[in-house]
Amino acid sequence: AQPASAILRATHPHPPPFHALAGAALDSVILATRTVPKCLQPIEMLVTLEGSGRWPDDPLALRKTKGAFLLQIAAGLQSEHQMHCIATENYLDVLADGHAFRLVLSCDRDAPPEAPLAAHAAFR
Repeated sequence: AQPASAILRATHPHPPPFHALAGAALDSVILATRTVPKCLQPIEMLVTLEGSGRWPDDPLALRKTKGAFLLQIAAGLQSEHQMHCIATENYLDVLADGHAFRLVLSCDRDAPPEAPLAAHAAFR
């Protein structure tokens, strides 16, 4: 797992406060911030899966396979560590220790990232 968020790299100027919806004690939230935020800002983490020739070549099948992995990770975290998890096809949100962590899966078969806008002919 790699920290994709500036918060985990300790370079964010204002890390989010602990939140009661993510398991923080309400007393510590109020004492630390005097307010309770209405929304949770997820802290993103990139989880790189091992390369294999068994990964599907079809992008849709790959997305579905990664979604199934996320469901398995969520089930394990819920049963073994009693963490509250919200799984989607693209990411897994884990509410723990007063924060929301967003896990995004990556593997060697993922499509390359889009080229920057400046590389397109319309922006030259």
